[in-house]
Amino acid sequence: LYMERYSKRHKRSWKYDEREINKFLPHWFKRRISDIKNEEIHKLHNSIADVNGIYQANRMLERIRAIYNKAIEWGWEGRNPTLGVKKFKEKSRDRFLLPEEVARFFKALAKEENLTAKDFILMALLTGARKSNILAMEWKDISFNTKIWRIPDTKNGEPHNVPLSPQALEILEKRQKIQEICGIKTTYVFQGEGKQGHLVDPKKPWKRLIKRAKLENLRLHDLRRTLGSWQALQ
Repeated sequence: LYMERYSKRHKRSWKYDEREINKFLPHWFKRRISDIKNEEIHKLHNSIADVNGIYQANRMLERIRAIYNKAIEWGWEGRNPTLGVKKFKEKSRDRFLLPEEVARFFKALAKEENLTAKDFILMALLTGARKSNILAMEWKDISFNTKIWRIPDTKNGEPHNVPLSPQALEILEKRQKIQEICGIKTTYVFQGEGKQGHLVDPKKPWKRLIKRAKLENLRLHDLRRTLGSWQALQ
């Protein structure tokens, strides 16, 4: 009920809910929700932390809490068994691309043969936007005249306008020409195969880039922090 009535209808990240619930909670599927007690939640939270890490454990705890809160909202009269289960303390990441790493990063990126992934990574660095928004970037939301990319649906549900730098516009113009020359009919800037029609997640190109550039502990999401750090220094 949570997936069908709430997550799939109201959350852009519903696929993550579906994947994680099927991964960590299948042993609960045939049980009554009133039979699952606080002690079990504690044990599950700790076991996920031991195997998959505290971040994964905390996200799963949040999902279980949300499921029970929705059940209560929809008329169930029980008590949420996650009450009293505290999340593990998380360390906020402060990793970003350091000045001495920039040359290695761009040199390694220049060698990437997957041009779509290469352009995507550059766009992530140049806009500081979320990965999901860049992956789903559509031509109708790009204004070359005003040099603005309008993200119609952000994480908080509000539209957002992103100014496009000359470098970002150059990438977009190049991709538009390539799609026209190759006869690629798509609404997406970063086209891809599969049901979604756009690039899904360039994990392999990112791993190749990190290995070639000899960069440690740098995630794709850290490129957002990189742009912010550079702007703060100017």
